[in-house]
Amino acid sequence: NDEIIAQLELEDALTTEFCQLSINVLVGTDHGDAMKIQALVKNQMMLTLVDTGSTHSFISAAFLDRVGIQAVPTTPKQVKLANGQVLISDQWIPNLPWLCNGFTLHADFRVLDISAFDAILGYDWLKPHSPMQCHWANKTMEFTHRGQFVQL
Repeated sequence: NDEIIAQLELEDALTTEFCQLSINVLVGTDHGDAMKIQALVKNQMMLTLVDTGSTHSFISAAFLDRVGIQAVPTTPKQVKLANGQVLISDQWIPNLPWLCNGFTLHADFRVLDISAFDAILGYDWLKPHSPMQCHWANKTMEFTHRGQFVQL
């Protein structure tokens, strides 16, 4: 029947390559060496974890509901959490603009049910913004974006 076909198509669409989230995403406390930034999306504060241990950038489904943004379907991917749990991400927000420290930046976010943060900036966002200088003790990062010096 159609339900079984849909399930088989979903299983076929899942790749063997996992997305990954670090333990910082699960802990979500002010303790530890996590770098967090506050950004604005549609005039709503988005608490964002900068996470070199996450392969992709993610955004909370609850945050999207709060700001009234509708995600679009994408190829399903398995996301492996640091605790071993595997979730499925099958929606995304392409090129989402967000404001931080007076700078408008953009990111592609996969939608995931995360609760500790509204969003995760992962390696897929960090890499194209290289070279980047991070001061981990002060929890700041600096880079050039479209010819402009940016400090978050």
